[in-house]
Amino acid sequence: MLALVLMLIEEVKSWGWALLIMVVGLFKGGGLQALAGGLAILALCLVLVGVRYGRFTYLLDVDAVTINTGLFVRKVRHIPYAKIQTVQRQQWFFLRPFHLESVTLETSGQEGKGGEAALYAVPLSVATAIEARRHHPKPTEPTPAMASQAAPATPAGSSYRIDAHDLNVFALTSLGFIPIITGMFWLIDKFTDLAPDSWQHTIDNQMAHLAVVLLAALVVIVLVIGLAVSYLNILQRYFHFTLTRTGETLTATRGLFKTISVSVRLNRIQALRFKQSLLRQWCGLTTIQALTASNAADDEKENDLVMLPVVRTAASLATARRFVAWLPAIAPTLTMVAPTHRWYYVRNVIIGNLVWLVPGLVATGIWLPSWLGWAGLGAVLWLVFFGAQAYNAARQSGVAVAAETILCVQTGSWWARERFYVRRANIQSLTVKNSVWLAQHNLGHLEVNVRAGDSNETLTVNYLPLATITEILTWYQPTAPFLLATD
Repeated sequence: MLALVLMLIEEVKSWGWALLIMVVGLFKGGGLQALAGGLAILALCLVLVGVRYGRFTYLLDVDAVTINTGLFVRKVRHIPYAKIQTVQRQQWFFLRPFHLESVTLETSGQEGKGGEAALYAVPLSVATAIEARRHHPKPTEPTPAMASQAAPATPAGSSYRIDAHDLNVFALTSLGFIPIITGMFWLIDKFTDLAPDSWQHTIDNQMAHLAVVLLAALVVIVLVIGLAVSYLNILQRYFHFTLTRTGETLTATRGLFKTISVSVRLNRIQALRFKQSLLRQWCGLTTIQALTASNAADDEKENDLVMLPVVRTAASLATARRFVAWLPAIAPTLTMVAPTHRWYYVRNVIIGNLVWLVPGLVATGIWLPSWLGWAGLGAVLWLVFFGAQAYNAARQSGVAVAAETILCVQTGSWWARERFYVRRANIQSLTVKNSVWLAQHNLGHLEVNVRAGDSNETLTVNYLPLATITEILTWYQPTAPFLLATD
């Protein structure tokens, strides 16, 4: 029955937009109509989930997982163990006393972000048996005792567990509070549209009597709540974060209220991302993520598996090499965008924003002339902010051949620095963009395409010397002729 509960929660989440409309209607005086609509949606969810639950079966065969679904059209899926790219295990706190968990299996041909298959509230022995059969062609039949068996001993130096200090630093240096605070102010602003008229009049009267100091205190309270929510959310999300390497498989486990364990084979890793926000650059901290050919890490905001949440930048490469041996021993010296070419980034951003800022200012001058001064000031501040961001991106951008088979690409965006290490065999394509003007200045744009999740990650470095681009093209296809075309 716990599987039925999990399915119902998932179905209700998919109807969340409709339930929100019903709640708004209830507040606005919809009364029984809104309540009846909400109950009808819940009843529909119960029916759909009941049918889905009653017609769902699975079987762990010798060579594959077989899943049967569907009411009017019966669907049978066979997922060979050898084709499973990642195994994600999720265990909510209320499943722990029953020794149950949810398991998601993903392959290279997976169906969207939901994964190839999801098994709800199954015994722990199910995932254990699947993992065993991924590595051994004919394992023993699964038994409940398998769930309690300890994992095979990992080689020395192939295990990492975040300590309390590192987790605290990781949470304190997160910028996750920004969207939380933005959302809180948006809700406060929209409250007048959602609340009944009587509530609005009462709040307006109270706010009119508040002093400026109290209003400032209210803003501070919102900021503190946003920071606290972001901090506590990261603490519970990465609680007891552990990364282990067993043979050719990496397993990351984390979570307080919901324990999540993701296993991925090393040969499925497409690239590694070393990421630093501006704050973490100042603190000398780095987050390391693995780009994989699946969405098993969808719980991570960027769909990538977090290998190491926080590590000292100076030791980041050496620490990552304990788990991914193909990384270079030392960081390469990058060919950066030349200082004399960085202003091109700023120029492009300013021109792109002026395309819509100028018509907006003209319209303001015609219909709201009294606001033209403030609009002009806002436009200038807007250009300064995004121009500074573009200059920061130019300062961070560079590329280098890190080893015989490894390319290193560094990019900058939104006050963050990202360095990617990707093997030649995992590069989907290299694209060089050139024009007559760029050719005259011996410059070009380089794009490196790598698979990430169910889509593509494009690593772009603009205004690189043509000599550097030619060197990378020769490294990528040493025996193939190529031509730098111009637009």
